[in-house]
Amino acid sequence: MIIWSHLKNSFKPFIKKNYFKLAILLVVLVLTLVSGAVYFQFDKIVASQKKARTIAREAKETKEKRQKTAQDKSEKPAKGKGEESQGSETIETPASLPQSKNSQTEENGPGNQASKTSDSTSSGHNDTQSREGKEIKPQAEESPASPQKETIEVKLLIEHGTKKTYSIEVPAGSTVYDLLKEVSSKHNFSLDASNDSSYGAFIEEIDGVRNDPQAAKYWLYYLNGKLANLGASSQRLSAGDKVLWKYEKTL
Repeated sequence: MIIWSHLKNSFKPFIKKNYFKLAILLVVLVLTLVSGAVYFQFDKIVASQKKARTIAREAKETKEKRQKTAQDKSEKPAKGKGEESQGSETIETPASLPQSKNSQTEENGPGNQASKTSDSTSSGHNDTQSREGKEIKPQAEESPASPQKETIEVKLLIEHGTKKTYSIEVPAGSTVYDLLKEVSSKHNFSLDASNDSSYGAFIEEIDGVRNDPQAAKYWLYYLNGKLANLGASSQRLSAGDKVLWKYEKTL
């Protein structure tokens, strides 16, 4: 306290004597500090603005480069397509040649292999025309009608107490056994047969009635009123034949 009081008393005459100078010095100091702060803040603002302008310019340049690249990519295919259309003729190639109704029916028939060979030859010819730049027009291929399998009409009679008659068409060359199988399948009655080395198919059961060896009763068939002398799987049928299966006692 004594020292502070001594210093205070010592500075009082100096302050009174140089009061004006000290005030000017203080004002200059304050102005210097204020101008320094203003300059620092202004420089900071200018730097931020400059940085913002730089970022904006770079973004603009990047955008322009991307637009130019996209424009170049879009122009190249269009240019190539235009040159190609001017330098070559238009070629129309059908996706598939129309097939006639007969050729469709022959797809799984005996002439399938020949039809495929003809199609491959025609396809190769069409490809050659396409490479040469010629116009190709679809043409309907004509193929001969596939032969339909001949059928014959026959009658089947089954006698066991009552007689049942069936009229049916079967493929030419069918056997008595084929006829019996066809009718049993269409009219849903039971049929069972065993294979005999001498006679072929040997009928064991028709329509739920089985052979009875103890009673010597078997299924036998008659062709056009005569007892058959061939096995059912060996006897071929002709148009108008009448087959009678009869369950009877043998000697």
